Amino acid sequence: MSELSKTYEEYIRETMEVMKEMDLADVREIEFNRGKVEGKIEGKVEGVLYKIVKLVLKNVKRGLFAKEIAEILDEDETVVRQIIGSYEEHPEWSIEQIADKKLRLRFFLKSDEW
Repeated sequence: MSELSKTYEEYIRETMEVMKEMDLADVREIEFNRGKVEGKIEGKVEGVLYKIVKLVLKNVKRGLFAKEIAEILDEDETVVRQIIGSYEEHPEWSIEQIADKKLRLRFFLKSDEW
């Protein structure tokens, strides 16, 4: 009977190890999928941000003021002013640099306004 007990204990132990491995696989899959979703969301936000920066700069070059641009784009005037300020400080920066280096964090913090 002790052999049977050991066999049963081994079976339980092996079953528990397999269950742990399955749980870890599930967790890895969940984390992987979460990363994919977060990446897609971040990409979309960046795309919208780049588009806004591009449109603001295009209108600045046409001679429009921040308030006018904000009204045309239906965007917060503060955001438009930040973009213009970044452009004036660093006219050599690309659209991506202005969006990434100066405004990205602020947009993520204000994502409820989008």
